[in-house]
Amino acid sequence: MGTVAGLELQREESGRIKEEDDEQKSGLLQGLEHAWCTSSPISIHIALSLIVAGTKGPTRDQFLSFLKSKSIYDLNSLAFDLVTCVLAAESPNVGPRLSFTNGLWVDNSLPFKPQFKQVVGTAYKAALKQVDFESNPDEARVHYNK
Repeated sequence: MGTVAGLELQREESGRIKEEDDEQKSGLLQGLEHAWCTSSPISIHIALSLIVAGTKGPTRDQFLSFLKSKSIYDLNSLAFDLVTCVLAAESPNVGPRLSFTNGLWVDNSLPFKPQFKQVVGTAYKAALKQVDFESNPDEARVHYNK
């Protein structure tokens, strides 16, 4: 199916996505042995993929190379499959359950291209919010933490 943050993901016959360990997995959390945090390689991959969706040219090429994806289409398709699997309401509750909040908050001084809005909403099923970080950071913080 694809590589997400160093994790090989494949579809099982049931349609569920399973994770196959590889050498990069252990390096992702290196140095966090004593930290009080929870890390999700899939969440990091989705966040980086959202960034890639808004880039072009050499920046996009570098991100695609880093994320081990052949094209923006492949990256968006993988994200769609992952997000759809995670957010599927009718999925059987077998084993550990993964959930995450997926959204993008940007200062209201920055415009969005219609194509970017469509990809964020469709492929990533993400909230896209414009807030006033510059003039009213406290309101933006409250809005973000809802």
